[in-house]
Amino acid sequence: MGLSDEGFELCKKEYLVGEEEEVKYSKLLGNIVGNGLFIAPAINAAQIHSDAGSDVYCYVARFQLKMHHDLEFGKEVFQKASWCECDHGDDVYMTFGAPFYPESLPRGARFSKAEREISLAFMTYLSNFASTGYPNKGTDVIVEWPRYDCGREH
Repeated sequence: MGLSDEGFELCKKEYLVGEEEEVKYSKLLGNIVGNGLFIAPAINAAQIHSDAGSDVYCYVARFQLKMHHDLEFGKEVFQKASWCECDHGDDVYMTFGAPFYPESLPRGARFSKAEREISLAFMTYLSNFASTGYPNKGTDVIVEWPRYDCGREH
């Protein structure tokens, strides 16, 4: 199903605020597709579980893996546009502690100290949640992870 002219104008109004650069339509398409395929379904699922009485915790990853943006951290790794934030699947590296793997990663990929800190914190939240049902209970965390609340932005 295509986007109507009216829908396109609404999307431009929502997503292109302050965008004057040459790649603004690439960013527009990336945001529309990302929100349609990932964000909206995740919020819908969170709301369904929350409405059923479950405690729900959501996250939006906003880091850029250096291996995809800096040749020093990934000389043979696919490089992404500077405006590409955390891409689908980038969080998996943090979930499974890839920055701490003792073996070398393919294509010269490496992680920064900050990425190791992100991974350690994320694994702590996930481990706490798996063992207690609450990401903030168990091993001490840096910042309290708020419970999903549909009435505020996440």
